[in-house]
Amino acid sequence: MICPKCNHEIPAGGAFCPKCGFRLTQEKAPAAAVKAEPEKKNGNKGLLIGVIVAAAVVVCALLVVIVLLVNGKKEDVEKEPSGKQSTVKVDRAKEYDKALELLEQGEYAQAQEALTQLGDYEDAQNLAAYAAARLLLAQEKYKEAKEAFAALGSVRDASALAAQCQNEVTYQEAVAKKAAGEYAAAKELFAQIPGVRDADDQAADCRIQMANAEIAAAIGRKDWDSALDLLDSEDGKTYPDWSNVRQDCFNHANYDKAKAAMENKLYYTAYQMFSAMGNYQDAKSMAAMCQRPTPETGEMYRHPDHKLQACAQSLVNELKGGYSIYVRIYDAHDNVLVSSAFLRAGKSVVLFLPENTYRIKAAYGTGAWFGEREMFGDDAIYKDLGTSTLTKLNRWTIWRITFSDVLYGDTVNREDF
Repeated sequence: MICPKCNHEIPAGGAFCPKCGFRLTQEKAPAAAVKAEPEKKNGNKGLLIGVIVAAAVVVCALLVVIVLLVNGKKEDVEKEPSGKQSTVKVDRAKEYDKALELLEQGEYAQAQEALTQLGDYEDAQNLAAYAAARLLLAQEKYKEAKEAFAALGSVRDASALAAQCQNEVTYQEAVAKKAAGEYAAAKELFAQIPGVRDADDQAADCRIQMANAEIAAAIGRKDWDSALDLLDSEDGKTYPDWSNVRQDCFNHANYDKAKAAMENKLYYTAYQMFSAMGNYQDAKSMAAMCQRPTPETGEMYRHPDHKLQACAQSLVNELKGGYSIYVRIYDAHDNVLVSSAFLRAGKSVVLFLPENTYRIKAAYGTGAWFGEREMFGDDAIYKDLGTSTLTKLNRWTIWRITFSDVLYGDTVNREDF
Protein backbone atom coordinates (compact mmCIF):
# COMPACT_ATOMS: atom_id res chain seq x y z
CA MET A 1 0.00 0.00 0.00
CA ILE A 2 1.29 3.65 -0.78
CA CYS A 3 0.98 6.49 1.70
CA PRO A 4 -1.21 9.17 0.05
CA LYS A 5 0.83 11.88 1.75
CA CYS A 6 4.50 10.98 1.24
CA ASN A 7 4.09 8.16 -1.25
CA HIS A 8 6.03 5.86 1.09
CA GLU A 9 5.20 2.17 0.97
CA ILE A 10 3.14 1.14 3.99
CA PRO A 11 3.23 -2.50 5.09
CA ALA A 12 0.02 -4.40 4.54
CA GLY A 13 -2.40 -4.02 7.46
CA GLY A 14 -0.59 -0.91 8.81
CA ALA A 15 -2.73 1.94 10.23
CA PHE A 16 0.04 4.68 10.09
CA CYS A 17 2.71 5.56 7.60
CA PRO A 18 6.04 4.68 9.18
CA LYS A 19 7.69 7.64 7.50
CA CYS A 20 5.32 10.61 7.96
CA GLY A 21 2.92 9.22 10.56
CA PHE A 22 -0.13 9.73 8.34
CA ARG A 23 -3.15 8.02 9.84
CA LEU A 24 -4.52 5.78 7.10
CA THR A 25 -7.85 5.00 8.67
CA GLN A 26 -9.03 8.52 8.35
CA GLU A 27 -8.84 8.51 4.63
CA LYS A 28 -9.90 4.93 3.99
CA ALA A 29 -13.58 5.79 3.68
CA PRO A 30 -13.22 8.30 0.84
CA ALA A 31 -10.81 6.04 -0.94
CA ALA A 32 -13.17 3.18 -0.52
CA ALA A 33 -16.00 5.34 -1.72
CA VAL A 34 -14.09 6.37 -4.77
CA LYS A 35 -13.05 2.76 -5.58
CA ALA A 36 -16.34 1.13 -4.67
CA GLU A 37 -17.65 0.69 -8.19
CA PRO A 38 -14.49 -0.82 -9.62
CA GLU A 39 -14.15 -3.28 -6.67
CA LYS A 40 -17.75 -4.36 -7.20
CA LYS A 41 -17.01 -5.14 -10.77
CA ASN A 42 -13.92 -7.08 -9.88
CA GLY A 43 -15.88 -9.00 -7.23
CA ASN A 44 -18.46 -10.15 -9.78
CA LYS A 45 -15.76 -11.18 -12.09
CA GLY A 46 -14.06 -13.24 -9.40
CA LEU A 47 -17.31 -14.83 -8.51
CA LEU A 48 -17.87 -15.73 -12.11
CA ILE A 49 -14.39 -17.13 -12.36
CA GLY A 50 -14.97 -19.12 -9.18
CA VAL A 51 -18.18 -20.50 -10.52
CA ILE A 52 -16.48 -21.43 -13.74
CA VAL A 53 -13.57 -23.06 -11.92
CA ALA A 54 -15.97 -24.93 -9.65
CA ALA A 55 -17.95 -26.08 -12.63
CA ALA A 56 -14.78 -27.18 -14.32
CA VAL A 57 -13.73 -29.07 -11.21
CA VAL A 58 -17.14 -30.73 -11.07
CA VAL A 59 -16.95 -31.59 -14.75
CA CYS A 60 -13.46 -32.99 -14.29
CA ALA A 61 -14.61 -34.99 -11.30
CA LEU A 62 -17.51 -36.28 -13.30
CA LEU A 63 -15.18 -37.18 -16.13
CA VAL A 64 -12.85 -38.97 -13.70
CA VAL A 65 -15.80 -40.87 -12.23
CA ILE A 66 -17.06 -41.74 -15.70
CA VAL A 67 -13.59 -42.86 -16.75
CA LEU A 68 -13.22 -44.88 -13.58
CA LEU A 69 -16.64 -46.43 -14.07
CA VAL A 70 -15.91 -47.19 -17.70
CA ASN A 71 -12.53 -48.64 -16.82
CA GLY A 72 -14.14 -50.63 -14.02
CA LYS A 73 -16.74 -52.05 -16.35
CA LYS A 74 -14.05 -52.83 -18.87
CA GLU A 75 -11.99 -54.59 -16.26
CA ASP A 76 -15.08 -56.45 -15.14
CA VAL A 77 -15.79 -57.46 -18.71
CA GLU A 78 -12.22 -58.52 -19.22
CA LYS A 79 -12.05 -60.38 -15.92
CA GLU A 80 -15.42 -62.14 -16.22
CA PRO A 81 -14.36 -64.95 -18.66
CA SER A 82 -11.26 -65.68 -16.58
CA GLY A 83 -13.38 -65.95 -13.44
CA LYS A 84 -15.85 -68.28 -15.08
CA GLN A 85 -13.02 -70.46 -16.40
CA SER A 86 -11.51 -70.65 -12.92
CA THR A 87 -14.89 -71.61 -11.48
CA VAL A 88 -15.38 -74.25 -14.20
CA LYS A 89 -11.96 -75.68 -13.49
CA VAL A 90 -12.76 -75.96 -9.81
CA ASP A 91 -16.12 -77.62 -10.57
CA ARG A 92 -14.59 -80.11 -13.02
CA ALA A 93 -11.89 -81.05 -10.53
CA LYS A 94 -14.55 -81.74 -7.93
CA GLU A 95 -16.58 -83.79 -10.41
CA TYR A 96 -13.44 -85.71 -11.38
CA ASP A 97 -12.72 -86.53 -7.72
CA LYS A 98 -16.30 -87.65 -7.21
CA ALA A 99 -16.08 -89.86 -10.29
CA LEU A 100 -12.86 -91.42 -9.02
CA GLU A 101 -14.52 -92.08 -5.68
CA LEU A 102 -17.40 -93.84 -7.45
CA LEU A 103 -14.88 -95.89 -9.40
CA GLU A 104 -13.06 -96.97 -6.25
CA GLN A 105 -16.38 -97.87 -4.60
CA GLY A 106 -17.28 -100.19 -7.46
CA GLU A 107 -20.09 -97.97 -8.75
CA TYR A 108 -18.85 -98.52 -12.28
CA ALA A 109 -21.95 -97.44 -14.22
CA GLN A 110 -22.18 -94.11 -12.36
CA ALA A 111 -18.43 -93.61 -12.59
CA GLN A 112 -18.50 -94.22 -16.34
CA GLU A 113 -21.29 -91.66 -16.83
CA ALA A 114 -19.60 -89.04 -14.65
CA LEU A 115 -16.22 -89.48 -16.33
CA THR A 116 -17.75 -89.36 -19.81
CA GLN A 117 -19.38 -86.01 -19.01
CA LEU A 118 -15.98 -84.55 -18.07
CA GLY A 119 -14.94 -84.60 -21.69
CA ASP A 120 -11.22 -84.10 -22.27
CA TYR A 121 -10.48 -83.29 -18.64
CA GLU A 122 -7.34 -85.10 -17.46
CA ASP A 123 -7.61 -88.84 -18.29
CA ALA A 124 -11.39 -88.92 -17.82
CA GLN A 125 -12.13 -90.73 -21.08
CA ASN A 126 -9.60 -93.53 -20.46
CA LEU A 127 -11.01 -93.97 -16.98
CA ALA A 128 -14.55 -93.97 -18.39
CA ALA A 129 -13.55 -96.84 -20.69
CA TYR A 130 -11.88 -98.54 -17.73
CA ALA A 131 -15.08 -98.19 -15.66
CA ALA A 132 -17.09 -99.67 -18.56
CA ALA A 133 -14.70 -102.64 -18.69
CA ARG A 134 -14.96 -103.11 -14.92
CA LEU A 135 -18.75 -103.09 -15.24
CA LEU A 136 -18.57 -105.87 -17.86
CA LEU A 137 -16.31 -107.84 -15.53
CA ALA A 138 -18.73 -107.37 -12.63
CA GLN A 139 -21.54 -108.61 -14.90
CA GLU A 140 -19.41 -111.70 -15.71
CA LYS A 141 -19.32 -110.80 -19.39
CA TYR A 142 -15.74 -112.01 -19.49
CA LYS A 143 -15.19 -112.14 -23.24
CA GLU A 144 -16.36 -108.56 -23.79
CA ALA A 145 -14.49 -107.41 -20.68
CA LYS A 146 -11.26 -109.03 -21.89
CA GLU A 147 -11.46 -107.17 -25.21
CA ALA A 148 -12.23 -103.90 -23.40
CA PHE A 149 -9.29 -104.26 -21.00
CA ALA A 150 -6.95 -105.32 -23.80
CA ALA A 151 -7.81 -102.12 -25.69
CA LEU A 152 -6.86 -100.00 -22.65
CA GLY A 153 -3.23 -101.10 -22.69
CA SER A 154 -1.39 -99.75 -19.66
CA VAL A 155 -4.32 -97.90 -18.06
CA ARG A 156 -4.24 -98.89 -14.40
CA ASP A 157 -4.32 -102.70 -14.04
CA ALA A 158 -6.03 -103.29 -17.40
CA SER A 159 -3.43 -105.82 -18.61
CA ALA A 160 -3.77 -107.97 -15.49
CA LEU A 161 -7.55 -107.79 -15.66
CA ALA A 162 -7.48 -108.77 -19.34
CA ALA A 163 -5.51 -111.88 -18.38
CA GLN A 164 -7.96 -112.57 -15.55
CA CYS A 165 -10.88 -112.30 -17.98
CA GLN A 166 -9.14 -114.69 -20.38
CA ASN A 167 -8.80 -117.19 -17.55
CA GLU A 168 -12.51 -116.81 -16.83
CA VAL A 169 -13.34 -117.32 -20.51
CA THR A 170 -11.24 -120.50 -20.52
CA TYR A 171 -12.94 -121.65 -17.29
CA GLN A 172 -16.40 -121.14 -18.80
CA GLU A 173 -15.40 -123.05 -21.95
CA ALA A 174 -14.07 -125.88 -19.80
CA VAL A 175 -17.28 -126.03 -17.75
CA ALA A 176 -19.34 -126.15 -20.96
CA LYS A 177 -17.18 -128.97 -22.35
CA LYS A 178 -17.54 -130.91 -19.13
CA ALA A 179 -21.32 -130.45 -19.09
CA ALA A 180 -21.42 -131.80 -22.65
CA GLY A 181 -19.49 -134.90 -21.57
CA GLU A 182 -16.33 -133.87 -23.44
CA TYR A 183 -14.14 -134.68 -20.45
CA ALA A 184 -10.81 -134.92 -22.29
CA ALA A 185 -11.21 -131.44 -23.83
CA ALA A 186 -12.47 -130.02 -20.53
CA LYS A 187 -9.52 -131.51 -18.64
CA GLU A 188 -7.05 -129.88 -21.03
CA LEU A 189 -8.74 -126.47 -20.61
CA PHE A 190 -8.83 -126.71 -16.82
CA ALA A 191 -5.15 -127.70 -16.86
CA GLN A 192 -4.36 -124.39 -18.65
CA ILE A 193 -5.63 -122.31 -15.71
CA PRO A 194 -4.25 -123.87 -12.52
CA GLY A 195 -5.39 -122.08 -9.39
CA VAL A 196 -8.30 -120.31 -11.10
CA ARG A 197 -11.42 -120.95 -9.04
CA ASP A 198 -11.67 -124.75 -8.61
CA ALA A 199 -9.91 -125.57 -11.89
CA ASP A 200 -7.54 -128.06 -10.25
CA ASP A 201 -10.41 -130.01 -8.67
CA GLN A 202 -12.36 -129.82 -11.90
CA ALA A 203 -9.43 -131.23 -13.87
CA ALA A 204 -9.15 -134.11 -11.39
CA ASP A 205 -12.88 -134.76 -11.66
CA CYS A 206 -12.62 -134.78 -15.46
CA ARG A 207 -9.95 -137.48 -15.19
CA ILE A 208 -12.27 -139.46 -12.95
CA GLN A 209 -15.18 -138.99 -15.33
CA MET A 210 -12.96 -140.09 -18.23
CA ALA A 211 -11.97 -143.22 -16.31
CA ASN A 212 -15.60 -143.88 -15.42
CA ALA A 213 -16.65 -143.46 -19.04
CA GLU A 214 -13.92 -145.86 -20.16
CA ILE A 215 -14.98 -148.38 -17.50
CA ALA A 216 -18.60 -148.13 -18.59
CA ALA A 217 -17.58 -148.55 -22.23
CA ALA A 218 -15.44 -151.60 -21.42
CA ILE A 219 -18.32 -153.14 -19.46
CA GLY A 220 -20.67 -152.37 -22.35
CA ARG A 221 -18.54 -154.29 -24.82
CA LYS A 222 -17.89 -157.05 -22.22
CA ASP A 223 -14.17 -156.40 -22.17
CA TRP A 224 -13.88 -157.49 -18.58
CA ASP A 225 -10.09 -157.50 -18.38
CA SER A 226 -9.88 -153.88 -19.55
CA ALA A 227 -12.64 -152.92 -17.13
CA LEU A 228 -10.74 -154.55 -14.28
CA ASP A 229 -7.51 -152.75 -15.20
CA LEU A 230 -9.34 -149.42 -15.22
CA LEU A 231 -11.16 -150.16 -11.97
CA ASP A 232 -7.85 -150.91 -10.28
CA SER A 233 -6.37 -147.55 -11.35
CA GLU A 234 -6.30 -144.57 -8.96
CA ASP A 235 -9.10 -142.73 -10.78
CA GLY A 236 -11.06 -145.92 -11.39
CA LYS A 237 -11.39 -146.62 -7.67
CA THR A 238 -13.89 -143.77 -7.46
CA TYR A 239 -16.31 -145.61 -9.77
CA PRO A 240 -19.82 -145.81 -8.26
CA ASP A 241 -20.40 -149.03 -6.24
CA TRP A 242 -16.78 -149.91 -7.05
CA SER A 243 -16.52 -153.06 -4.92
CA ASN A 244 -19.59 -154.79 -6.33
CA VAL A 245 -18.86 -153.67 -9.89
CA ARG A 246 -15.30 -154.93 -9.66
CA GLN A 247 -16.43 -158.30 -8.28
CA ASP A 248 -19.00 -158.59 -11.05
CA CYS A 249 -16.38 -157.76 -13.70
CA PHE A 250 -14.00 -160.26 -12.09
CA ASN A 251 -16.64 -162.98 -12.20
CA HIS A 252 -17.56 -162.14 -15.77
CA ALA A 253 -13.91 -162.23 -16.80
CA ASN A 254 -13.28 -165.53 -15.04
CA TYR A 255 -16.50 -167.01 -16.34
CA ASP A 256 -15.55 -166.20 -19.93
CA LYS A 257 -12.03 -167.52 -19.37
CA ALA A 258 -13.38 -170.67 -17.79
CA LYS A 259 -15.67 -171.23 -20.74
CA ALA A 260 -12.77 -170.67 -23.13
CA ALA A 261 -10.63 -173.15 -21.17
CA MET A 262 -13.46 -175.65 -21.26
CA GLU A 263 -13.77 -175.26 -25.03
CA ASN A 264 -10.04 -175.95 -25.30
CA LYS A 265 -10.49 -179.12 -23.19
CA LEU A 266 -8.57 -177.62 -20.27
CA TYR A 267 -11.21 -178.99 -17.97
CA TYR A 268 -9.20 -178.83 -14.76
CA THR A 269 -8.36 -175.14 -15.32
CA ALA A 270 -12.02 -174.42 -16.08
CA TYR A 271 -13.10 -176.47 -13.05
CA GLN A 272 -10.93 -174.41 -10.70
CA MET A 273 -12.23 -171.13 -12.12
CA PHE A 274 -15.90 -172.11 -11.99
CA SER A 275 -15.48 -173.46 -8.48
CA ALA A 276 -13.99 -170.13 -7.32
CA MET A 277 -17.10 -168.25 -8.48
CA GLY A 278 -19.37 -169.83 -5.90
CA ASN A 279 -23.01 -169.14 -6.72
CA TYR A 280 -22.29 -166.81 -9.65
CA GLN A 281 -24.72 -167.61 -12.46
CA ASP A 282 -24.38 -171.34 -13.34
CA ALA A 283 -20.78 -171.64 -12.18
CA LYS A 284 -21.50 -174.66 -9.99
CA SER A 285 -23.12 -176.68 -12.73
CA MET A 286 -20.34 -175.68 -15.15
CA ALA A 287 -17.73 -176.86 -12.62
CA ALA A 288 -19.52 -180.21 -12.41
CA MET A 289 -19.45 -180.50 -16.22
CA CYS A 290 -15.67 -180.03 -16.17
CA GLN A 291 -15.32 -183.37 -14.34
CA ARG A 292 -15.28 -185.73 -17.28
CA PRO A 293 -16.52 -189.32 -17.21
CA THR A 294 -13.80 -191.76 -16.14
CA PRO A 295 -12.52 -193.52 -19.29
CA GLU A 296 -12.84 -197.24 -19.79
CA THR A 297 -9.67 -199.31 -19.63
CA GLY A 298 -7.96 -199.42 -23.02
CA GLU A 299 -6.03 -197.42 -25.56
CA MET A 300 -7.25 -193.85 -25.86
CA TYR A 301 -5.02 -192.41 -28.59
CA ARG A 302 -2.79 -193.69 -31.42
CA HIS A 303 -0.62 -191.49 -33.64
CA PRO A 304 -1.69 -192.01 -37.27
CA ASP A 305 1.95 -192.52 -38.38
CA HIS A 306 2.60 -195.25 -35.83
CA LYS A 307 -0.10 -197.84 -36.57
CA LEU A 308 2.12 -200.90 -37.04
CA GLN A 309 1.42 -203.63 -34.51
CA ALA A 310 4.68 -205.58 -34.47
CA CYS A 311 5.16 -205.71 -30.67
CA ALA A 312 2.77 -206.30 -27.77
CA GLN A 313 3.12 -204.07 -24.73
CA SER A 314 1.21 -205.23 -21.66
CA LEU A 315 0.28 -202.73 -18.93
CA VAL A 316 -1.07 -204.06 -15.63
CA ASN A 317 -2.57 -201.95 -12.79
CA GLU A 318 -2.01 -203.69 -9.47
CA LEU A 319 -2.07 -200.54 -7.34
CA LYS A 320 -4.19 -200.62 -4.20
CA GLY A 321 -6.35 -197.84 -2.92
CA GLY A 322 -8.48 -197.41 -5.99
CA TYR A 323 -5.84 -195.67 -8.10
CA SER A 324 -6.49 -195.33 -11.79
CA ILE A 325 -3.48 -195.07 -14.14
CA TYR A 326 -3.10 -192.99 -17.23
CA VAL A 327 -0.12 -193.94 -19.44
CA ARG A 328 1.57 -192.01 -22.23
CA ILE A 329 4.08 -193.60 -24.56
CA TYR A 330 6.41 -191.25 -26.48
CA ASP A 331 8.88 -191.96 -29.31
CA ALA A 332 12.17 -191.62 -27.46
CA HIS A 333 13.89 -190.13 -30.52
CA ASP A 334 11.59 -187.20 -31.36
CA ASN A 335 9.37 -187.11 -28.24
CA VAL A 336 6.23 -187.55 -30.34
CA LEU A 337 3.26 -189.04 -28.48
CA VAL A 338 2.62 -192.44 -30.07
CA SER A 339 -0.08 -193.89 -27.79
CA SER A 340 -2.00 -193.33 -24.57
CA ALA A 341 -4.04 -195.70 -22.42
CA PHE A 342 -6.21 -195.73 -19.32
CA LEU A 343 -6.23 -198.44 -16.72
CA ARG A 344 -8.90 -198.51 -14.06
CA ALA A 345 -8.02 -200.04 -10.69
CA GLY A 346 -7.10 -203.75 -11.05
CA LYS A 347 -7.27 -203.69 -14.85
CA SER A 348 -4.72 -204.29 -17.60
CA VAL A 349 -4.35 -203.53 -21.30
CA VAL A 350 -2.19 -204.78 -24.21
CA LEU A 351 -0.98 -202.25 -26.79
CA PHE A 352 0.40 -203.36 -30.16
CA LEU A 353 3.17 -200.97 -31.18
CA PRO A 354 5.84 -200.69 -33.84
CA GLU A 355 9.37 -201.74 -32.90
CA ASN A 356 10.99 -198.72 -31.33
CA THR A 357 12.45 -197.25 -28.20
CA TYR A 358 9.81 -195.46 -26.14
CA ARG A 359 9.67 -193.17 -23.13
CA ILE A 360 6.85 -194.14 -20.82
CA LYS A 361 5.08 -191.80 -18.35
CA ALA A 362 2.35 -192.70 -15.90
CA ALA A 363 -0.14 -190.60 -13.89
CA TYR A 364 -1.68 -192.09 -10.76
CA GLY A 365 -4.90 -190.65 -9.42
CA THR A 366 -7.96 -191.39 -7.32
CA GLY A 367 -9.89 -188.19 -7.91
CA ALA A 368 -11.93 -186.79 -10.76
CA TRP A 369 -10.85 -187.10 -14.35
CA PHE A 370 -10.48 -183.90 -16.39
CA GLY A 371 -9.60 -185.30 -19.82
CA GLU A 372 -6.35 -186.21 -21.44
CA ARG A 373 -4.91 -182.69 -21.45
CA GLU A 374 -5.06 -182.11 -17.69
CA MET A 375 -5.77 -185.67 -16.52
CA PHE A 376 -6.32 -185.89 -12.76
CA GLY A 377 -5.48 -182.25 -12.17
CA ASP A 378 -3.23 -181.53 -9.20
CA ASP A 379 -4.67 -184.41 -7.16
CA ALA A 380 -2.33 -187.04 -8.73
CA ILE A 381 1.23 -188.35 -8.97
CA TYR A 382 3.07 -187.92 -12.27
CA LYS A 383 6.07 -190.16 -13.04
CA ASP A 384 8.62 -190.46 -15.82
CA LEU A 385 9.39 -194.23 -16.00
CA GLY A 386 12.30 -193.89 -18.37
CA THR A 387 12.78 -195.64 -21.75
CA SER A 388 11.92 -199.15 -22.91
CA THR A 389 12.83 -200.80 -26.22
CA LEU A 390 10.30 -203.03 -27.95
CA THR A 391 11.57 -205.56 -30.48
CA LYS A 392 9.74 -208.27 -32.42
CA LEU A 393 10.86 -211.69 -31.19
CA ASN A 394 7.93 -213.83 -32.16
CA ARG A 395 4.24 -213.45 -32.46
CA TRP A 396 3.62 -214.45 -28.84
CA THR A 397 6.21 -212.21 -27.25
CA ILE A 398 4.63 -209.66 -24.85
CA TRP A 399 6.53 -206.86 -23.12
CA ARG A 400 5.04 -206.34 -19.67
CA ILE A 401 4.92 -203.39 -17.27
CA THR A 402 3.23 -203.97 -13.93
CA PHE A 403 2.26 -200.99 -11.78
CA SER A 404 2.43 -202.07 -8.18
CA ASP A 405 2.60 -200.31 -4.83
CA VAL A 406 6.26 -199.52 -5.50
CA LEU A 407 6.15 -196.51 -7.83
CA TYR A 408 9.44 -196.26 -9.64
CA GLY A 409 10.67 -193.44 -11.87
CA ASP A 410 11.14 -189.67 -11.47
CA THR A 411 8.30 -187.48 -10.31
CA VAL A 412 7.54 -184.68 -12.78
CA ASN A 413 5.16 -181.71 -12.94
CA ARG A 414 1.82 -182.18 -14.66
CA GLU A 415 2.79 -179.53 -17.21
CA ASP A 416 5.90 -181.59 -18.11
CA PHE A 417 4.08 -184.89 -18.30
